[in-house]
Amino acid sequence: MWFKSNFTTPTVVAISFCLIGGTVPAPAYADLGDHPCPWDLDYNGTVGASDLLLLLVAWGVCDDPANCPADFDNTNNVGTVDLLTLLAHWGPCP
Repeated sequence: MWFKSNFTTPTVVAISFCLIGGTVPAPAYADLGDHPCPWDLDYNGTVGASDLLLLLVAWGVCDDPANCPADFDNTNNVGTVDLLTLLAHWGPCP
């Protein structure tokens, strides 16, 4: 993971995905309201390290509150409560 200093928000590059800024886009096919495991941000069936990375990329005020899946407590801000919620659901999705 690396950070570029010429952006107002960090650019994060991690292995197989690249996200710029604080928005974590949901897959186009996903309906977050019906997702049985909303903490599984990468939709792989498990809440794990990649979901944690996606949450950390989204940390702070949501750029688009309608598309901020890491904001589990619906405060338009990804923060400590969201982190603790994700960690509480760590492991395989039910």
